[in-house]
Amino acid sequence: MFMFLNTAVYSDELMNILTTKADAGDTESQALLGVIYLNGIGVSQDNKQAVRWLLMAANQDNMKAQMVIANLYYAGKGVMQNFKEAASWYHKVAARGDADAQSMLCELYYEGKGVKQDYKEALSWCLKAAQQGSINAFIRLGEMYSEGEGVSQDQKEAAGWYRKASDSGSAEAQFYLGALFLIGKGVIKEGHHQIRWVATLDQPHRASGPAHRSGSK
Repeated sequence: MFMFLNTAVYSDELMNILTTKADAGDTESQALLGVIYLNGIGVSQDNKQAVRWLLMAANQDNMKAQMVIANLYYAGKGVMQNFKEAASWYHKVAARGDADAQSMLCELYYEGKGVKQDYKEALSWCLKAAQQGSINAFIRLGEMYSEGEGVSQDQKEAAGWYRKASDSGSAEAQFYLGALFLIGKGVIKEGHHQIRWVATLDQPHRASGPAHRSGSK
């Protein structure tokens, strides 16, 4: 996401260069400093400094910083948890086509966190993210079609979205496909594929629900 982040140690010279550029208004340097302080990469971890630099960059339309700030407000890391503030920043990033931000907006509208619960709006953002291959969006769309939330209930359509996520390696989607096979909705028998998906029902991988998924693809 950012240059230099695989550097093991940040020298005083490099930090001075970044700080000088950041003070001069360079948003990439501001965002990078924010991430450095946030994660304590070569410096003492400092949430206050991290948020200061990240907000400086985000307020100048640096999309990387905006996404990090949105995630911080969502998780309550370095700032007080604030879903409304998170949604505001996700909107800025999602409007510029970022699939992770679109997927997170889908979650917020689905759950009614920071925004008024709105399945239609959740569906709209999920479809945008899904068009870019977001596994989280695939799964949420599967759930929405399975339950008839914001759309007409359609188990075949649900299975199609779960299959997309499953083909991308999602154990959660495989779990849902296995469940559909067991109840015989929206799917047909497919030999070894059916056995594989049903077998996932016995695996303890469902420790947290979809609402706890991150915005990553």
